[in-house]
Amino acid sequence: MFDVNKCKQDSGNFLEKVRGISRGKKQDNYEVRKRKIKDLPAILRILRVSFPHWYRRILYLFFPTIVIPANGTILGFVAVSIHERVGEIGIIAVSARHQRLGLGCKLLMAALEYLRRKKITYCLAKVRIDNEGAMRLFSKVGFCNVMLLHRPLLGDVYLMKKSS
Repeated sequence: MFDVNKCKQDSGNFLEKVRGISRGKKQDNYEVRKRKIKDLPAILRILRVSFPHWYRRILYLFFPTIVIPANGTILGFVAVSIHERVGEIGIIAVSARHQRLGLGCKLLMAALEYLRRKKITYCLAKVRIDNEGAMRLFSKVGFCNVMLLHRPLLGDVYLMKKSS
C-alpha cells in the first residue's frame, strides 16, 4: 500500500519541495522548468514511447508544459490546461529509463503549484483504468476518483479530481 501523504504538498516552501532538497528522495538532483521550443523533439520521443496513440495527445503540447531537463535532454514532462477556473492535467510522462525515481511525482507537484498560482479551484485528470502506476501517482498527491468514463475507441478512464 502506498502512503497518500508521501508527495502531498503542505504549506512549506514549494521550491524546496520541487527541487527535492529534502533528504532521502530519489529525485534530489533534478530541477523543473517551463518547456522551451528546443525541448520538443525530446518530448515527442517520450510521447511516442509512452502512449500507443501518441498523435492524439500532441495538441496538449500547445498548453503550458513543465519539463525535467538533464544532460541536454528531457526526462519527463507534464502539460496542463485551464478552463474557467478548472485546471486539467492533460498529459504526464517520464522516459522509460527514468521511471520509478519520483520524477512523475515531482512533475505533478510542479503542475499543481502552477495551477495554484493561477488561483484554480480544482484540478481534473483522466487516467486509463489499466494504468495502475498513474492511478497510484495521482492518488498519492490527493486526487480522488469521481467517475468512470466509457470511451469505446480510446479506452475507459477514471475522471480524477483534486480540490485546492
